[in-house]
Parts: sequence; C-alpha cells; structure tokens
Amino acid sequence: MEMEQEVTIMKEFEQLKPFLLSAQLGSYVVLPLKYRKEELDQVWLKANCEKQDITTTNLTEQAKILFKENDPMHVGVCYKFLRETFIKELLDNIEVENVMGFAVTDLDQDRIELGINWEKDGFDIHSAYLYVFETGVAFLCMGLRYSRMDAIAQICNPGSADTQSRYFYLDNEKKTHEFSLDEKLDILLDTIGLEVFHRSGTSVFLDAFTYNLAMIGRRFRDLDTIRRVTCNQNNMLPLSTDVDEDMTGALQYLYAAQDKIHLAYNWGACVSDQAVSYVMADYNLNMEGQMKQHAEDKLPAVIIALYEKYTCQYLTEQAAAEDMKAKEKQEIKDILMHFQAFGVVRAMNLSRNYEIKIIYQHLLDMNGIEGSINDLDKKLNFLNEQIKDMAEKKQNHMMELVVGCCSISILSSVFMIMNLMGISAATQWVVLGTVIGIGVVGALVTMLRKTNVVSAFSENMEKLYDHFEAVKENVNETLAERAEAKEEARAAKEAAEEEALAEQEAAEKAAQEEVEKKESQQIIHIEDKTAKKNNVDDNIKHA
Repeated sequence: MEMEQEVTIMKEFEQLKPFLLSAQLGSYVVLPLKYRKEELDQVWLKANCEKQDITTTNLTEQAKILFKENDPMHVGVCYKFLRETFIKELLDNIEVENVMGFAVTDLDQDRIELGINWEKDGFDIHSAYLYVFETGVAFLCMGLRYSRMDAIAQICNPGSADTQSRYFYLDNEKKTHEFSLDEKLDILLDTIGLEVFHRSGTSVFLDAFTYNLAMIGRRFRDLDTIRRVTCNQNNMLPLSTDVDEDMTGALQYLYAAQDKIHLAYNWGACVSDQAVSYVMADYNLNMEGQMKQHAEDKLPAVIIALYEKYTCQYLTEQAAAEDMKAKEKQEIKDILMHFQAFGVVRAMNLSRNYEIKIIYQHLLDMNGIEGSINDLDKKLNFLNEQIKDMAEKKQNHMMELVVGCCSISILSSVFMIMNLMGISAATQWVVLGTVIGIGVVGALVTMLRKTNVVSAFSENMEKLYDHFEAVKENVNETLAERAEAKEEARAAKEAAEEEALAEQEAAEKAAQEEVEKKESQQIIHIEDKTAKKNNVDDNIKHA
C-alpha cells in the first residue's frame, strides 16, 4: 500500500515537472536593519517614498493599529518606494525606462565575456517596501521576479558572509553594465541613516529573510507533492529537483482546504526560521497581482514577527552597551517598556485568517521569539540597576565636589581665624598638615573597608567637623582669655589714667593754692606798706 502511494506521489511529481519548469517565481527579500533615532533621515523618506497604510482585512485592528502614527500604541511606519526611484538609487540615476533587465552570476570574467544567460540568471526588481519601527529596527523588503531559482540563490547566497555574485543590467541599446548590488544598497541605506543589523562581511544578504512565491498552471492532488515543491523552494533549488522532502523536521507545512469538486489543493506553504515559501495554482499565472496581494495582506504579519525578534536582539545589545549615558539608558528602558506593553501581538489576536495565524505562530516558535520577549524582564531589571548605579555615581561625584568645596571653605576660615589670632605660620602649617592627614587617613580607611563612597565621605566629614569644632572651641577659649586680658589692661590703664588725673588735679590745686597764698601775702604786704605810708603821712601832717 505504501509502495503504491509513493508511486502515485512520484507519478504526480513527474507529471508536474513541465509546469514546475515554467513556473512564475518571485520573492520578497527582507533585510533586517537598525538605526539611531538622531541619524534617521525622515526628510529623505518623505521626499522619496510614500507612506503605506496597512488596511488589509486579514489583520485585526489590534495588529493594524501598530502602524497608525497618531495612535498611542503605534510602533512603526511602512514606506513604499516607487520602482523608478528605487532603481535610480541603485544605478546612479539611470532612468528606469533605459533599463531592460538585471542578471546575477558567479561566473569568472572569461566566461562572462562569452555572454550572460539572461533567462537563467535574469531577474527584475518589482517593488520595495521599508518598515521602520520606533524600537530602532527596520526592514527593507525588496520585491524580485525571476524565472529560475538559481537567481534568488545567487543573490541571497545563504551561509556566506562575503558576496560572490556579480550583477549586471542591460540598457535599451542591449549593452551590458556591471554594478555591485551590495555596495549600492549599502550607500542607499547609509543615505537614509540605516545599517545592516548583523554585518560580518561584504554581503548585505547574510541574514536576509525570504518570502517566496511560485505559481504553476495546475492544482495539486497530493499533499506530499506540495511538500516536495515547497521544500525545494525553501532550499532555493529548482522546483523540479528530485530530492526527498525535509528529513530533519525543521520545516512546517500548511495547505489550502481540498477542493471537493476537483479533489485537489489550490496552494501550499512551507515555513522555516528564515523563509516562507508559497506554491499556488493559477491558470492565469498573474504573478504581478499575487506579489501585490501578498505584500498587502500577508507580508505585514511576517514583518511583525521579525520586528519582535530583532527588537529583542537590539534591546539586549543596547542594554549591554557600556559606553552609554544614563539618559540614553533611560531611553532604552522606555522603549523596552513600551514594547512590552504595546508592541507584542499574540497569534490569536493577529489575524482573522487561520493561515496567517499559523505562519505567524510557526515563526515565533522557530525563532524563539516568545522566550526572548519573556527574557526582557531580566534586561529591564539589568537596566534599572545600571541606571541606579549611574545615578549613585553622579551623586557621589557631586558629594566629592561638595566635600572639596566645604574643605576649602573650612580651611580658609581656619587660616583667617589663625591670622586674626596672630598665630605663627609654622603653627598654621601644623594645623594644615593635621587636616590633610585626617583626609588621607579617611581615604585609606575607605579603600580598605571598600565601603560605600557616600558613607565614607560622610564619616570623614564628621571627623573633619569634630576636629574643627575642637579647634573652634580652643580658639574661642583663647579669644576669651585675650579679651579678658585686654579688659584688665584697659581697666588698669583707666585706673592709672584716673590716678594720674587725680594727681594732676591735686598738683594744680596745690599750685593754685600757692598762687592764691602768694597773692594774699602780696596783698597783705601791700596793705602793710600802705598803712605804713599812711602813718608816715599822718606823722608828717602832725609834725
């Protein structure tokens, strides 16, 4: 029975090979990017891109609200490049109407000169979208169309950090021109203010995520056939390659419901940690319409999953950075808290479409995104400790400054007091040495005890304060003694002055009395003379 089933599967796979060889192929190559807010050129984006609203009904309002700029829960914006603008940026302003096609190959120069296989190696740039999130991550989605899987394999070059591909474009005169897609993308990203998230070589596609689309003109009757085709797609092999489907169990598959009339399946998909691959049956082979529809309806869900994955990585990287200031750490903390509160969407709340829910959940599981989100609590605690330590260090530096200023002020006051007291310079230097010694001893004690700097400085300040209180008390006692001595001297001086004044007054009084005595004696003498004269005169008269 199993042998018959295998034969049936292989028979259908063999029957589909002509359809697989002529399948329409396309991919959105998603480049994970990061940026600094101050470096992102919003002016350039507004001038060269169009903002793309996420309006698909396949996503719930809770998911779409992430891209509404005026909503408090919004976390990102989608920009759409005009195809003409994007190609001009890559080809140094060559007009898009002068570009007939692109090719990629790893051939050496001699083989290239023989001619490029434009059918096998050719591709076209269909469209480009840029998702920019406020958490510091972004994603460039470059839409490519090609006719062989070799082209996308050569572009992405899985597992290689250095590009080994050579790119060419064909102008309207059928002339071939070589250019470097990696270098041109680097220049474009640098112009906008973006950079590749992980860079370890010359390739910008090292961590690229691919969203692959393939269209054939026939439905599938067996699910195993879908698994073989999408597994080839995921591995970037030709769809018709005869290889067993994934044997490691690393891939997850999902399928359309079986058409009960035709007993066949219309589409199937394969999901890995780095790719989503769709194969679809469409008789019209309208890849243009399918790429546009997937970009609007399903690609945003993949971008949300990648946004959560790389935001966790970016926040971890920023939290571990040692050269950031406290303000920058606080900004990262705020972003982390906003991301935890509003930026995470569970699969059950993402979409009304079961297919999109399953793809989203597979991406979360395969990339360990939910575990990374849960671990952000540890990063938040780590950031809190860092911010606290930075605040304490800043406080300690302020304390050191205050202590230094206070010490200088105290020393200045002490020297002023000692100068007023007339203390000798030698004694002043002894006091200064004592103060410095206390400071040095305090510093040594701090180093030996490895105590908190603030408490150590507080202890040293207390010791210094106690010392100067003692000095102040001694100075006050000395000043009091000197004041008392001055008062005694003043009193003695006043007493001496009073005594001298009294002696002077007594001397002056005695002198005055002597003068008065002499004057009195003179008067008496004069009176005696006058009396004698009168007697003589009387005697003469009588005679």
